[in-house]
Amino acid sequence: MTTQFKRISEIVSNCNRAVNDLLSPPSCVICSTLLDSECKRLRHTTSPTRVLICDACQSQLSPANMYPCHKCGAKIRFELMKGESCANCTGISLPFASTVSLGNYNALMREVVIDMKRPGREAIAIQMGRWLGEKTEDFHGRQMFDLVLPMPIHWTRRLRRGFNVASMIVEGVRKETNLPTDDHMIYFRLRTSKQGMLSTHQRFQNVKNCFAINNASLVKGKRVLLVDDVMTSCATACQASRTLLKSGAHCVGLAIVARGIGRQ
Repeated sequence: MTTQFKRISEIVSNCNRAVNDLLSPPSCVICSTLLDSECKRLRHTTSPTRVLICDACQSQLSPANMYPCHKCGAKIRFELMKGESCANCTGISLPFASTVSLGNYNALMREVVIDMKRPGREAIAIQMGRWLGEKTEDFHGRQMFDLVLPMPIHWTRRLRRGFNVASMIVEGVRKETNLPTDDHMIYFRLRTSKQGMLSTHQRFQNVKNCFAINNASLVKGKRVLLVDDVMTSCATACQASRTLLKSGAHCVGLAIVARGIGRQ
């Protein structure tokens, strides 16, 4: 009976989607190009859904000829790799185990990241999160992580902005991976200066001891995936990862939309 009910639900869901596509054809959330009905279906969801980002935009955001550094997430030419790291992370002690990213923070990717932080543009962050969730599963497999957490922002910044874009990205990751999430597990206990105005050394000092965990028992022994929009100096990600590890997390991996590899 349960199996029949599920099949009926799937049929009804498919019919509803077909009607919605007919009345309001799906389009790319970035360039508004209409998408055909078979575009980019995600593999692991219970009903047919899709990443609403066209092939042309995906190719610009994540060029196929660039090799990902699995340590810091930078996309570079293969010959510039230095063992398991690259020139962007060599010599830096990174407490997180690995990083999955969609692309480097430049050109169209910069425009997309800026746009998805604007009020009313949360759909872009969610779709980028879906794509990031798919990439994370491609690299790690479905059983690699137990918990997905957004990189927090201080409550005053969240109040001013209205939302945390990392939380929107996590919502997209959740839709693809079905992994449990927690929006309040890790938080800023100190208000810090804006990282973008500081040097690399100042950035690491700026976020020192700024994070705290709400309930360490819920982190203990867990394999945690920490999600953010952009990582440049790695300072914030390093401090957040160390806080999680000190609270008992088994390991921490990163999933980021964009890797900044310009000015560090």
